[in-house]
Amino acid sequence: MKKVYYVSAGSDTIFSGIDRKIEDQLSVLKEYFECSHIIVRKVHVSLARKILERLPLGSIKRAYNDALASINEDADYIYIRKTLFDKGFISFVRDIAFKCCRAKIIMEFPTYPYYRELIRQFELVPFYFKDLIWRKKLRKYVDVATTYSDDNNIFGIPTIQIMNGIVVDKIWLPERSKHIEKTDAAINLLAVAQMLPAHGYERVINGIANYYQNKGKRNVMFHLVGDGPECEIYRKITRKYGLEDNVIFYGLKTGMELDNIYSKADIGLGSFGGYKNHLYVSSALKIREYLAHGLPIVSGMKEDVFLKNKPEFYLELPNSPEDIDIERIVCFIDGIRRKYKRDELREIIREYAKKTVDMRITMKPIVDYMNGSE
Repeated sequence: MKKVYYVSAGSDTIFSGIDRKIEDQLSVLKEYFECSHIIVRKVHVSLARKILERLPLGSIKRAYNDALASINEDADYIYIRKTLFDKGFISFVRDIAFKCCRAKIIMEFPTYPYYRELIRQFELVPFYFKDLIWRKKLRKYVDVATTYSDDNNIFGIPTIQIMNGIVVDKIWLPERSKHIEKTDAAINLLAVAQMLPAHGYERVINGIANYYQNKGKRNVMFHLVGDGPECEIYRKITRKYGLEDNVIFYGLKTGMELDNIYSKADIGLGSFGGYKNHLYVSSALKIREYLAHGLPIVSGMKEDVFLKNKPEFYLELPNSPEDIDIERIVCFIDGIRRKYKRDELREIIREYAKKTVDMRITMKPIVDYMNGSE
């Protein structure tokens, strides 16, 4: 059995969506290979050291030597999840290549292109310039890059194009909250996100305000789950229009609390601010989770899951700054409700998830590459 090491950078955050994704990827790789997870721990440093880390030749201090010692020379594949490029990280990749000289090195780019993410966040701007310097050295050591974009190469490295995935069977479906299944029932919109600018949920809140100003009669509820820099902006807009009864902020929720919120939802919302970063196709994990929960999807971006076909439970709205037309969403969900009972629709959507975004499906190109079938 081939030996694979999955290498990722540790963080100070609690168990997150990224951690869950890594765990799910590992669960698939372990079905086919002898696979070990190597976490490169971050080392806490002084404020002065943190300042030095942002200089062109500075590096975030991580326990690279400990991680390297945990990797055996007889490895067949090293799968590295990209983190911020600096001298220390590139040197670590180089050391792996020298130590495991017969192994193929695969680097996953969770986001590409990613430059605007670095520029938009003030604290990350120094890493944009470091990135320009150090990424040029990658192709000396990396054999293949995996990407959720449609790029054939990244920095001169050939790519394997994949999609984000989840383990659908891990998502438990709670009993659906009782509600009247008819076209004049309330419409519950759900967004589970980090509330970053690219999520663009101000467009939705403004759209709800417009809907009621235009004499809209339906009870439209918007449930926001998560914390982030945009939350206060969303709260201000909500207060401005007096929508406190329609827009509910839960903060970060997990486990049963999150499941209970999901049980209220009629529609899962994707991102509506991709235009801010010149992003036009999304590969967001939350879309997979909505599908696994059996929710219809409304998004302000093209979703990679629906590029080849657009099922009737998916509505794509413009990727632009204009306010969301809530009446379109009302007509969308009413059409679905007339055709399907909620439990029937949930099973149809969940089955779609198993066939398209289950981790066993999305990881297949990587497994095939490691098995030498390409």
